[in-house]
This record gives sequence, C-alpha cells and structure tokens, in this order.
Amino acid sequence: MSATYLVHRKTGASYSFRSVIPKDLQTQLGTREFQLSLRCGILKQAKLLSAHLHNLTQNLYVKIRKSSGQLKISTHEIKEILKAELAKLYHSGPIPKTIGKVEVASLQPEITPRDESSHNGITLSELSKKFLSSKTEVGYPDKTVSGYRDTHKLMLEVLGDIPIDSLTHEDGRKFVQTIKQLPANRSKKYPTLSVKELLELKDMQTLNPKTILKHTERVSALFNWAIKQGYTSQNVFRGKLEPTLNNKQQVIEKHFSQQELDLILGDALQVESLQQDKPERYWVTMIAAYSGARLNEICQLNVNDIQQQEGIWVMKLLSDTIDKSVKTQAGN
Repeated sequence: MSATYLVHRKTGASYSFRSVIPKDLQTQLGTREFQLSLRCGILKQAKLLSAHLHNLTQNLYVKIRKSSGQLKISTHEIKEILKAELAKLYHSGPIPKTIGKVEVASLQPEITPRDESSHNGITLSELSKKFLSSKTEVGYPDKTVSGYRDTHKLMLEVLGDIPIDSLTHEDGRKFVQTIKQLPANRSKKYPTLSVKELLELKDMQTLNPKTILKHTERVSALFNWAIKQGYTSQNVFRGKLEPTLNNKQQVIEKHFSQQELDLILGDALQVESLQQDKPERYWVTMIAAYSGARLNEICQLNVNDIQQQEGIWVMKLLSDTIDKSVKTQAGN
C-alpha cells in the first residue's frame, strides 16, 4: 500500500511525518491525525524516516487498542516518543538505507499542502455541551435551548460522537438526507427505535419541510458558533439543504366556524369554570380569543399586570420576575 504519511509543504522546506489515527482510537486520542517535522529536506531520507515512524506509531496503536483503555497516552506524548526516536537516529550517524525492514521502493510519498489548522480533538458531544452552556449563560429561553439539544441529539445519532475535525461535506449531506427520511412524531410513535430502524419503516409520514429546515439551521448554527470560537475552520452543514423551487406546499388553515366559537366562548365556559372553582379557565380562554397573546404569557399574568394607560386597558407582558418569560423582547 502506498504511503500517505509523508507531507511536504513547499520546495526547500523540511518534510513532515503524518500519522492518521485509526477511527476506533480517534475519540480516545482526541484527534484524527497529527504531524511531526522530520527536520529533513532530502526525499530519499525522508521516505526512510517516515516509514520507520509509521511502523512505530502502528505498533503503539496496537498496544493502545489491546490495553482496552488502560494505557493512557496522548498524541503529545506519542510525538515526544517519535522525536526521541528521530534524535536517536540522527545521533547514530548516516541514516541506513533500510530502517525497520521497510522496502524503500514501496514508499510513495503523498506530497500535499500542510494543514496549518490545529486539531484540538473536540468531539460532537463536547461541542454541543459547550454551545448549550453558552446559550444558557447568555439568557436564551429554555424552550430554545431544548430545541437545540434535541437537534444535537439527532445529529449524534446519525453521525456518531466523532471529532469535529474529522467531519466532511459527505457527513453534512448524510445528515440532511437521513432526517428527510425520518418519520414525523418519532418520540410518540416510535420512542424505542433507533435511526437505523426508523429508516427501514415503510409507508410512514416523514418530517415536514419546516422541521427539516429547523434541524438543519440548528446544526449549521452550532458550527457557525464553533468557527467563531476557534474549534473548527469549516461548517460542513452549510448549504446542504437545497431550497425547493416552485414547489411550495399549500397550507390550508382551518378556522373555527361561528357555531364552534359560540360553543367555545359561550355561557358554558363561564358556568363550568366557576362550578369547578377554576376561573382561570374562563379568563385565559377569553383573553386569548380577544388579545392574540401567547397562552404561556397569559398564564403568567398577575392582576397588577392589567393596567390602564391613557384611557386604554393594556396587559404588561414582561419578564420582570424569575417566574416569567416572553418569547421576544418585542413582546414586552
């Protein structure tokens, strides 16, 4: 197999060794790959050195895997081991034509631009936790944070808890295509089924376009935030949901008939609420019918929130106490 562990940035510069960490160890080591300068600008010698370091790292990965998590080692420590090995080789004199019984002819270095971005190794679940904590700290409503949390959970189900630096545009497309096939009301109808099992269901109603758009926007917002925070350099989810053209779904709004309104707002509402000693049922319904205010905002009203200003009765919808919240500041 041709080597992909020799990297060269530009003519005249030293070659670097690159190690791609096996997928099953990426979470433990916290990154997808790392690089180490060989301090050598001669291609023939760089081939030998990189092949030797490749063998060393592969042996280390085998030991880490066999230890079942008992061997605690970081990529920084691995690089220190490799640096010590390089120093030993240089100190011993001229680099031999073969090191570690690796055939030079089998080594075909991949000359690629050096990736200058650092691999911090943060995983999707760790990124989600940081994002949600940030939004909670700055006062985002619980409902909004909960919505982000649900979308992040779905993202983890589809993609797994992988390092964010390992994400590709293919992962972005996979996420969007997967949620397009998921059923509506999943938590109620299929609470125990995994995403894989859900995709195997037949003749089910899938998520509506608005819900798909909402999930996509939330994940994209997560990675826009991650870019600003320096956790990653790209948003692989941006632009993956194609807008539909000339295919707008017709929305048929159902309105109450006059007969239905008479039934809902009629005398029975007042009589029954008073008989059951629950006057709030009457007042919340009536205020909602005539004000257009949101139900949760009506339910948190106090008597002194109903005031008269310049001869007009108004409701104060404010988040001025710990038990109150409004959806937007414009609602105040």
